[in-house]
Amino acid sequence: MRKPIDKTGWDKVVRQGILAGEPIKTIAASLGCSTSCVRDYMRRHGIASPGKGGTPPRVELRARAAEATLRELAEVKRYGAEDIGPKLGVSASTARTWLKRLGIDFPTNGRTVYKWDTTGWDKAVLPLYRKGVPVPMIADKMGCSVSTVHRWLANSGFAKKRKTHVW
Repeated sequence: MRKPIDKTGWDKVVRQGILAGEPIKTIAASLGCSTSCVRDYMRRHGIASPGKGGTPPRVELRARAAEATLRELAEVKRYGAEDIGPKLGVSASTARTWLKRLGIDFPTNGRTVYKWDTTGWDKAVLPLYRKGVPVPMIADKMGCSVSTVHRWLANSGFAKKRKTHVW
């Protein structure tokens, strides 16, 4: 007959092990039981398992540990994820994920502004178009593609000029 396992103090050991990112096998070895025994204990006591498809607890732990720094950089200094990531030694994508998970409002600075930024395009494109400058030349001047200029013109109500053939 199997000897019953004394489970006093298990809760603390299991929770700390999971939060530290230890494998269940290691936690089971420290408790002197099998992995299935630890998994059963976790299931019965509502302790989340670092199962497949979920966020590993160590990532959550790192985000929680960096929460004060994240809040200071995002809310006080108004840094974006692109600036925060390198300061914490993670990618901008990871910093953005942490900020969202922790519910921290952050600016979205650092976005790439492309050379064909459309601010004021109508003041540049429409006069050229009205003067009869060909669309490919307008596209070169604006630094964008011909189809982009055609789209701008179509959105502003100008119909695409059709070539007429004289037979």
